[in-house]
Amino acid sequence: MQIDGRPISQNVPPYIIAEMSANHGGDIGRAIRIIDEAKRAGCDAVKIQVYDPYRLSRARGGEDKVIQTGPWAGRTLLSLYTEGATHYDWLPMLKEFADQIGITLFPSVFDEVALALVEDALDPPVYKISSFDLTNKKLIKAISETEKPMIISTGMASDSDVLDAMKLMHDAGNDFALLHCVSAYPCSMDRANVRRVSHLCSLAAGKIPIGYSDHTLGIVAAVAAVAVGAEIIEKHMKLSDNDKTLDAAFSSTPAEMEALVGATRIAWCATGEEGDEDQPHKDLRVVT
Repeated sequence: MQIDGRPISQNVPPYIIAEMSANHGGDIGRAIRIIDEAKRAGCDAVKIQVYDPYRLSRARGGEDKVIQTGPWAGRTLLSLYTEGATHYDWLPMLKEFADQIGITLFPSVFDEVALALVEDALDPPVYKISSFDLTNKKLIKAISETEKPMIISTGMASDSDVLDAMKLMHDAGNDFALLHCVSAYPCSMDRANVRRVSHLCSLAAGKIPIGYSDHTLGIVAAVAAVAVGAEIIEKHMKLSDNDKTLDAAFSSTPAEMEALVGATRIAWCATGEEGDEDQPHKDLRVVT
């Protein structure tokens, strides 16, 4: 699998995605700064979320549904999604800036309407499908018709769900990757279960890339995931520890993202390859 010509495999360091999510705080200037800082940190890509707050609220339980637990407890879905939305009219400007500095920009989309808008405004090289939409056959089919690869999170999914999704993707004919994910914000370290990355690798039998969408604090879980086979790491990114944005509590600063990029590359190098030869197996100088 490749994204923008960048291969994703065990033969190169992990592909690092900075998830912007709601950390733009409703300000396009902040969104552009996050893209810039992600590039400076050495990330391969920035992911944004593109949706209509009303349609997404209705799809996930209703506009007035109140969140009961976690960092957004007490908020209605509509108020949460409205505050966190990436504005459609930002998309051309974000793409222009990302292209200018040489970093990939791509979205999560949650319905076919957003997909059509994003195809026109961004023409992204890959799409992300959230854990919630792992079994959304209609959306997956619509994205597959773009003939672009997909990255799919597997939070809350059983092995049966994962195998069904893999069959659906194989039938569609698109390249795709799966990310282990724990749908908790933040995720405590004792729930991270990064060994599931290795299990997903076994389920996939080496035929597709496997990665980890990390909601823990710090970089340890991401580094551990690479050690057990993760080829993609996704991590929420903010501008500073002073941020009060919706996702700030479980997001990493630019300095933490830079540390994550460096540490995961070293972990990838240290994994080596099968065999007992006492010689280097992976070269950190690999051009990515």
